[in-house]
Amino acid sequence: MVGKRVSSDEVATQSVGNGGRSRDRARQDHLMRRLGQLEASLESRNIALDKASEELTILRARLNELGAKLAARNSEYDSLARSNIALARDAESARALQRITDLVEALSLSSRNQPVQTPGEPRRSPPAESGARAARSSAAPSLPPLVGRVLGRGAARKALAHRAEAIKASGLFDAEWYTAKNRDVAETGADPAVHYISNGAGEGRNPHPLFDHEWYVSAVGGYAALNGLTALEHYLQSGPGAPSPCPAFDPAHYRAQGFAPETADLADYVTRGWRAGASPSPFFDPKIYTGASAASEPLANYLEHEDGYSGPLSKNFDAGWYLEHHTDVREAGTNPLLHFIVSGRAEGRRGTPANQFRGPGGRPMAAQPGAPRRRRSLPDLFDVRATPRESDTAVVVQWTHRGQASANAAWLARLAEAFDLFVIAPPHLADRVHEYTCQSRRRRLTVIEGVDAPHEAVLFGHMASQRVFSRYNLIGWVCISENAPSRGPALALTERFNADPDLGILAGRTAPLQQLQASGEPFKRFSILRARLGRPHIDLDLDGAAGETLWMRGLLMRDLAASLTRPEDLDVESPGPERGERIGGRDIVQALVSAAAHDGGFSVERIGE
Repeated sequence: MVGKRVSSDEVATQSVGNGGRSRDRARQDHLMRRLGQLEASLESRNIALDKASEELTILRARLNELGAKLAARNSEYDSLARSNIALARDAESARALQRITDLVEALSLSSRNQPVQTPGEPRRSPPAESGARAARSSAAPSLPPLVGRVLGRGAARKALAHRAEAIKASGLFDAEWYTAKNRDVAETGADPAVHYISNGAGEGRNPHPLFDHEWYVSAVGGYAALNGLTALEHYLQSGPGAPSPCPAFDPAHYRAQGFAPETADLADYVTRGWRAGASPSPFFDPKIYTGASAASEPLANYLEHEDGYSGPLSKNFDAGWYLEHHTDVREAGTNPLLHFIVSGRAEGRRGTPANQFRGPGGRPMAAQPGAPRRRRSLPDLFDVRATPRESDTAVVVQWTHRGQASANAAWLARLAEAFDLFVIAPPHLADRVHEYTCQSRRRRLTVIEGVDAPHEAVLFGHMASQRVFSRYNLIGWVCISENAPSRGPALALTERFNADPDLGILAGRTAPLQQLQASGEPFKRFSILRARLGRPHIDLDLDGAAGETLWMRGLLMRDLAASLTRPEDLDVESPGPERGERIGGRDIVQALVSAAAHDGGFSVERIGE
């Protein structure tokens, strides 16, 4: 066998080739290490950005809170300034009155002790007076006519001030509200209570949002029955059992709850009854009406802000349903509660549909006794509270990139009913939302931009806490993936909910609530939010909503709004029971509304397209 001869040049060439490959591998390893370092640096910066975003949200909330406190302090300062001006004016009047009184006394004594004599007439003693006449003369000296009129006006002012203090102490004269409703009073700087007694009552002005001047005058038989008093003073002097000055306040219903007023019934309710949780009417339940904060009387709050609330007011009356089914009331702009009480019942109109507040098991949807009824209003960070409703259905979607936006737009085009659309999108997509959704049946479009995907649940919770969704009959929360099918029949979800009054939620899929229990921190937060409603216990074997699509009745959103005193509680994520599964804020929301549905006897079902 003959071996192959290898020259020295060939050996050198092979050595050079091997060395080049080694250098390439070393350079590749270096680049891979550098790429890993850059990825780690990018991840660190993303975490820092998320943290900065959270801190910004907290700072915005703090800023709004400080702004509210500053406005309150400014209001207190203005009130004190007006009080100081009034006190200075009263003090000056008192000093002037005292000077006049001193002058009158000096003149009276001088006229009695030094009688006028004619020149050359001998000095004589004053004639003797009888004891009674002398006593009258010393007790009440005669005054000049002008001085008497001045003193009479002073007594009248004192009497007027006393009457003003009396109506202020009753609780049925709201000076701030009266001034806001009557700008001429604010411009003159007059005491609002004094103005009401002197002019306002005669002009038919109301002293309080719960006191209807014309209603009360008609109830007592006209102005002649007031005997020269204002309507408010007449009501206060009439005491318990007097006709109600407010159509929405039922004295018999109020006393039936165990209250025994010593003053007028409405005055007792305004000063103490509502703080004890009393209901002013069988058609208004503070435990169901959620539009007021804990610091404000709920009925007056509703009557003043009814345009922004269209939910249920009691188990016997639903304001939104009443307006929806009585177009003449809606077109006239009449308050639905007052219309129903004054004339609607007599005309045979219904205040609420059947099965609106109770499910098949008869369990009430309202919070159980002992649960907190109202809470402090949260700051409206994204200006969504005043968003008007233009349809009965609301749809909330989140877009993170262009492909997902296209898939969502195609899916929205399949909805068979009109809807109001809320889109959570980054800035580069926010400007094109109108273009993506113009082919759908949307009516009102609200875009919230600059929010990353992990904060979707927090944003949804914030809108729920602002009572945005409580105005709608049906709410959809969808997050359609880029590869979702966009073809198929139009989705007629409203018809399915109307056909089955016991249906509470339609979801992409269902799963036992038991799965949330293994998530750790998300389950802990779910339990805390349930406890805030006074309903901490739930059968975890029951099915709950899951998946990327969630449709629910607007009635269920009341529980979510009442429990989310801190929407940031939804900013959490933990590993789920399945490998690679993540449990976060969206799952907490789905579990909360599912539990609320089971509390009310509603069913949770799959969409099953």
